[in-house]
Amino acid sequence: MKKFCILIALASVMALAACSGGNGEPAEPEAPTFTPVTGWDMMSRLGMGINIGNTMDARVHAENPWFTGCPVTEMETIWGAAQVEPWQFEAIAQRGFSTVRIPVSWEPRFIDDEFTISPAWMDRVQNAVDWAISAGLYVILNTHHEEYLYRFMHEGPHEEAERWLYAVWTQVSERFKYYPEQLMFEPMNEPRPGHDGWFWCPDRFADEIPVLAATANELSTFVLDVIRTSGGHNDQRIVHLTTVQADSNLIYLYEHPDDPYVMFGSFFYLGREDNQLAQISAGLERGIPIVIKETSPLEMPAEEMSIWSERYYAELAELGVPSVWWNTSGHANDDLFNRTTGEWNEAMVEIFFAAYGAPLGPAMPRPLFPHELTRAANIGGLVQWIVPPGILDAAEFAIVEIDIEEMAGDFLFSANLENEGWTQFRSYHERITREPGRLVFDLSGLELVELGFMFLDSEDFEGIRRAYLM
Repeated sequence: MKKFCILIALASVMALAACSGGNGEPAEPEAPTFTPVTGWDMMSRLGMGINIGNTMDARVHAENPWFTGCPVTEMETIWGAAQVEPWQFEAIAQRGFSTVRIPVSWEPRFIDDEFTISPAWMDRVQNAVDWAISAGLYVILNTHHEEYLYRFMHEGPHEEAERWLYAVWTQVSERFKYYPEQLMFEPMNEPRPGHDGWFWCPDRFADEIPVLAATANELSTFVLDVIRTSGGHNDQRIVHLTTVQADSNLIYLYEHPDDPYVMFGSFFYLGREDNQLAQISAGLERGIPIVIKETSPLEMPAEEMSIWSERYYAELAELGVPSVWWNTSGHANDDLFNRTTGEWNEAMVEIFFAAYGAPLGPAMPRPLFPHELTRAANIGGLVQWIVPPGILDAAEFAIVEIDIEEMAGDFLFSANLENEGWTQFRSYHERITREPGRLVFDLSGLELVELGFMFLDSEDFEGIRRAYLM
């Protein structure tokens, strides 16, 4: 049986292989029209959604040497999720979803102490937003795992948290200020003390929770003003605010601003669900439009997941509250959509749609090409890239794009051929075309089992932009 994978066989440059590049240049809106939609009206539009989780929010600690030198532009695959591609948003929309939430960790992509976001990373985020909007989806763009921000919310002066929020949301607001009303901002994901800080327990943290909730309210007021005064359409763009740890149990601690274009976003996970529903209902009665920005029956047996989903999503639907399912990329038992293969958890997606009384559209097959090479795991000193069955057999070319016009060193493809074993094809081989900024390997007629490539000069490898099959 063939092994459908790509192996990058140069252990010394594994970090760069983990950072497969994006494709396409960010698109400017052709006609930046904007029709204001209030938070209450947006509730009815968002319906059901999916998070593009563990992808643009994936991050590593700066002191981790494994990723030393990894370009800030693409770190989407380091948690095992699929790289973002346009077809994924089209598939989500075709199934009947209305919304995607794109969690983003900006902090690992700062290029200086002033919290300046890498221009290349901003372009990559814009790619994802453009693809989602082009697919007809509403988009929630946020800041997700932000250790610096959360640390200064709890242990340090609020001024430092404000400096972080001002820097990030000034830049994000500027880039997207003329985008249509389909794009929404979420300044904070789940405010808490540190990236690995405590989660709410009514017995252990009864005194601390109100203090941090008050801080979250203060910072929400601050960052809302940053967004509203940033120009373009941002004075009327929907902004999602939240409370400590985005906990639906704590809505009573949230202060809703006098702004018709603000919604409250929270989580709905296992534990005290009835209280969460009561708090959501009370929040609606207080005049607060609400969206569940993360939800799923995490780590439950399949039968219990079905019962839980049928009950609670129907109750949320009855309240008119939209839900955005937490989805990674097919690696968890509660994932709805595998963005690597294009496969769906049909049983769960049917339950989800039935609970909301919404029509479920057809599944869209994953297009074969172009197939971006996306890292899946580090195995025995090699970096493995998963390719769905049939892709490698059908591919005619392997293409590697680099940011430099001319390579300093040599480059080779290693092909494991049926009945012949591994064969090396150096860059001067007749099957390989060297063009400015890229190499093209002709695969026609080769009975491939596996394919690998490596640079013989690590400086060239640092310039890799993307690798894909056609």
